[in-house]
Amino acid sequence: MPRNRRHGLSQTPEYRAWQQMVRRCTVSDHPAYPDYGGRGITVCDRWLNSVEAFVGDMGRRPSPKHELDRIDNDGPYSPDNCRWVTRKKNCRNRRSNRILTYRGESKTLAEWCELLDLPRDTVRKRLVAGWPIGRALETPVRAKAPNRARSPNPTETCVVCGGTAPVHRLTCSVSCESVRRSESARKREAAKRARDEAREEAVA
Repeated sequence: MPRNRRHGLSQTPEYRAWQQMVRRCTVSDHPAYPDYGGRGITVCDRWLNSVEAFVGDMGRRPSPKHELDRIDNDGPYSPDNCRWVTRKKNCRNRRSNRILTYRGESKTLAEWCELLDLPRDTVRKRLVAGWPIGRALETPVRAKAPNRARSPNPTETCVVCGGTAPVHRLTCSVSCESVRRSESARKREAAKRARDEAREEAVA
């Protein structure tokens, strides 16, 4: 990249956009080089060494939300192939986006879903499942059933402890468990006393 001249642009967002554009197309160790210069994307001669020419052709960035974008992702950075777009628009112009042609128009998956008010994830899954594009975009999405308030479980009286037990069960769980433990303890205590008494009688 040539040494900066006194152009008064070095602190502007347009200069940073121009600088990054040149670097990713010409500096082989730039992180983005494989996706730009590494695959043949170039900067036109008019812009390569002149940020003034770049700003003169592109104008000032319309807003902080705008980014430099190439209309043809396989074309160069040049006046007839570049524009300022929002990040949302820029993301939709990436090579990785899936383009769907429907009724003679080609748009990204995201654009079709936004236009037809369809969940993008639903349409993507339909296409992965092998649905034709027309069917994937024309089939309405099923409305989710409203959450029903859960009715309280009907209950009956526990036949063991008199507590509350769910229908189709004769005993409750907590109360009857306590009753069963108490009954079991009493039986063990009674059996122990009987054994002790038997041993005492045998000794006598």
